[in-house]
Amino acid sequence: MNQTILLPTDFSICADNALNYTIELAQKISCKKIILLHCYEFSYAVLAQPMIQTSEQTLVSEYLHELELRKSKLESQLSIEVEILLENDKLEKTITQLETIHNFSFIVVGITGKNSIEHKLIGSHSYAIMKKAKSNICMIPEKSTTNIPTGSITVALDFASFSTEEIPQLKTLLEKLLIKECRIIYVGKLEDDDKLNIIKTSLSSNNNIAFDYISIEKNENSISPSIINDLKQYPAQALVLMEKHYSLLDSIFHKSVIKVVTFHTSIPIYVLEGKK
Repeated sequence: MNQTILLPTDFSICADNALNYTIELAQKISCKKIILLHCYEFSYAVLAQPMIQTSEQTLVSEYLHELELRKSKLESQLSIEVEILLENDKLEKTITQLETIHNFSFIVVGITGKNSIEHKLIGSHSYAIMKKAKSNICMIPEKSTTNIPTGSITVALDFASFSTEEIPQLKTLLEKLLIKECRIIYVGKLEDDDKLNIIKTSLSSNNNIAFDYISIEKNENSISPSIINDLKQYPAQALVLMEKHYSLLDSIFHKSVIKVVTFHTSIPIYVLEGKK
């Protein structure tokens, strides 16, 4: 697993909660570097409005101050390099460009609750980042604790979209987090037994983790309700999901499992990049 974390921030409480989680995550995966990113979109046309007097230089100064405060917090608790990056551009575009330069272990983003998601910069952009980014994503709900999972973690798989080629990154994540119990819930048909056996064989090499495999059913062509119900009955410290990427046409008929589940849970969600 790579050793650089990208941490976008809009300086909100939600984003700062993600920063606190990043501190523990960086220690857990032996991270070597964190890039702290803030994007803004400044238009000189805005200055034509009579009530607006703020210059771009003033905004940049304020943003850099906020970035430096958070950089100091990271450096005070981690003995690693922290780089701050301030860009006058769209967040998703900037992240896409950064991914051509860096191989990120994770992009850590904060997400807000269902009722306020459109009112937070990072919260409302998190799902767009998830769709466009090639890196693994760690999504931290606003009410989530900042503790990295050490006990139990749930992994949800839909065999209709899950490829056995994705097993290595799942295995690496579980090993890095050093968890004790892993509950794998999956949707599959009888013909998927070979795929399940491959997963069991691949993961069984880690004798420090107790695995439990549970079959679940799709509800209205989605595994989201089953995942939500399972988490209510068997609380976990984190959830791991593979994000399936649909074409523009298919996306009209398929809701993102991650987007639905985040409305109903307060635990961190690790989104591993699924095969396109």
